[in-house]
Amino acid sequence: MTKSLLFTLGLLISFCSFSQEKIDVGVNFNFAYPTSDFGFGSEDSPLYLPPGTAFGGSLEGNYWFTNYFSAGLEAGYLMFADDIEPINGVPITTSATAIPIMAKATVYLGRGIVKPYIELGAGYSIYTQKQSYSDISVDPAPIEVVWDQSGAIVSPRLGLKVDFTDQLSMKINVQYNQMINKVDGDKSVDITLGGETTTETLPALYANSVGYLGVNVGVTYALFNHFGRF
Repeated sequence: MTKSLLFTLGLLISFCSFSQEKIDVGVNFNFAYPTSDFGFGSEDSPLYLPPGTAFGGSLEGNYWFTNYFSAGLEAGYLMFADDIEPINGVPITTSATAIPIMAKATVYLGRGIVKPYIELGAGYSIYTQKQSYSDISVDPAPIEVVWDQSGAIVSPRLGLKVDFTDQLSMKINVQYNQMINKVDGDKSVDITLGGETTTETLPALYANSVGYLGVNVGVTYALFNHFGRF
C-alpha cells in the first residue's frame, strides 16, 4: 500500500513538474529575397525567371526542455511579388506563393535578457509559381502558366531573443531557406488564355530548386513559464 502511494505521488510530482515548464506561442513578420537562379524551361538552356521579394507572416509554438533548448512547430505564408524579365523582347512576369510548415529545434547560447540562438527548421513547403506574358505579335490576350512545385524545405537560422518580461519576448533572426523541389520531366500545369483555364502536361519541363534568404521579426508569449527570464 505504501509503495503504491509513493509511486502515485511520484507520478503526480513528475506530471506537475512537466506541465509547469515553459511553453510559448508567437507571431512573426517575414521578409524573403529569392537567391536561387530559378532556371526554367530547359536544363540545357534555361530561362532565369525569379519572382520578386516576398512578405508574409508565420505562427509558432515552442516547448522548452531546458533554459537552453526548445523545440516547436511553425507554419507561415509568403507572397512573392511580381518580377518582370524581358525574354526576346517579350516581358515575362513571375510571382509565387509559399506555405512552409516546419518542425524546428533551437539552442540558446546564453542566459539573461538578450539571448543569441541558433535554430534549424525542416519540413514541407506548399509552393506555387505563376508566369504570365503577352506576345502581341501572336495574340494580345495574356497567357498565364501556373504549376505546383511543392517539396521538402530546410531552414538554418541565426537570431536573438530579447525578454521584455517573464512572458513577453521579441525574436529576430536571419535564415536561409532551401527547398528540395527541382522539376525535371513531364509536369502538369494550368494554362489560362482568354479567361479559360486548361490543365496540360508539359514534356521535359525543367524548373530549378527554390531558395530564398529570409528575415523574421516577431513576438512570443509564454503560456507557462517555470524557468523565468534568467
